[in-house]
Amino acid sequence: SPIHLDWRELASVAPDALKSLGGIFSGWCADEVVLRFEGADHLLKILKASTPSGDKRVSLVRWQMRMDALRIMGLQDEFELVALDYCVTYEVSPPSWTEAHCKYLPDGHAANARIFSDTMPGEREPAAVRRSGDSGAAYTAPMGLEELPAVVVELAGEIMGDAADALQRLELGRHQGAGRLVVSCVKLIRVDFSAAGSILNWVASRENEGCNVQFREVHRLVGAFFNVIGINEHARVVLRAN
Repeated sequence: SPIHLDWRELASVAPDALKSLGGIFSGWCADEVVLRFEGADHLLKILKASTPSGDKRVSLVRWQMRMDALRIMGLQDEFELVALDYCVTYEVSPPSWTEAHCKYLPDGHAANARIFSDTMPGEREPAAVRRSGDSGAAYTAPMGLEELPAVVVELAGEIMGDAADALQRLELGRHQGAGRLVVSCVKLIRVDFSAAGSILNWVASRENEGCNVQFREVHRLVGAFFNVIGINEHARVVLRAN
């Protein structure tokens, strides 16, 4: 039977448990065990919170465990973005993707699985996200997002500085009143740091207003930059298929 682990009550991984749990994750990647995670998105949230970008004081084991979790779940695009963040933080070459030997079953499989529930205290936060079915998708999206009416706008060329002109185009689309704004980035070449900061502030404000923003056909390097800046925490980012 698959091993079923429920992560929904996980609050943190204590320093004295880090080496052991990290070794277990690494072992799963090397073993042909069958795993099923419940609350997998919550697990990834906790692991992300424990590996803040740019903080070299954080144990490398935490980063390794986070990347091993992504390998276990088969999330290569997410792994590559986290590896880039790791590279920026420690100023080293990013780890390369290697498929895990274990077999991972998403929620809803293996009813006869053995259950190992984490008993650490913490607020239960069942996630309402699902893996996107779009080709080239690198992030999760709120459930029901695709059913909302959408207005499509575009970012193109090189966006530099305060990004006022680009944001004005996005605002024109938002004022059309749809609950979902789709930003086509197929012609987007480059975004500098200052412009990305302006876009981050804009999408965070739209999120607070209840508007779902989605960037589509994003170049992988731009997508990685969006991840480092934090735009993906407030909007869905879908990478190009090639």
